[in-house]
Amino acid sequence: MACEYDAVIPIPGVGIDNTGAALETVRYLGAQGHSRIAYINGPADSPLCKDRMAGYRSGMKELGVRNTQSLVYSGDFSLDSGAAAAAAILDNKVLPTAILAANDAMAIGALQVLKKQGLRVPEDISMVGFDDIKFAAYCDPPLTTIRQPRNEIGELSMQMMLDILNGVSPGTQRHELPHTLVERESVARQTAQ
Repeated sequence: MACEYDAVIPIPGVGIDNTGAALETVRYLGAQGHSRIAYINGPADSPLCKDRMAGYRSGMKELGVRNTQSLVYSGDFSLDSGAAAAAAILDNKVLPTAILAANDAMAIGALQVLKKQGLRVPEDISMVGFDDIKFAAYCDPPLTTIRQPRNEIGELSMQMMLDILNGVSPGTQRHELPHTLVERESVARQTAQ
């Protein structure tokens, strides 16, 4: 299984530490002075979304935010769901200073809504995505994101599949590859909250 991994299903998997990556991202935003960080989650039944949510919640607890219920929004990994989540975020009396989305498409959709409503990214609200899709570097502003080693994930997954076809059992282990926090221009230091 590539990218997604479910410990209940006894098959091998390749991916990143989604919990650790989300936790690292919240810590990064915290180091930039942010503590009111909204989170746009993907499909609730997705194992990687569960892991990213766990990392987000752990990071928020480290920042002293125990109740994140009012800061979490649902999405489905699409641009439209990111836009819808941003619209819901803007309905709040107190806006977050940063938004973390469970993938880049939702972050880009949210970013567009914020800009249409006259908010500046990152001056008014910082934005971080997940996956480092090609468009992340080309949106305005370029998106800070977590990069997954897509090629390596694909190569290792294919090798495992070939091993299975050749009668070699790869077992049920999970291969965890390193991720990278790619800093671009969508995050600014928060000076006052």
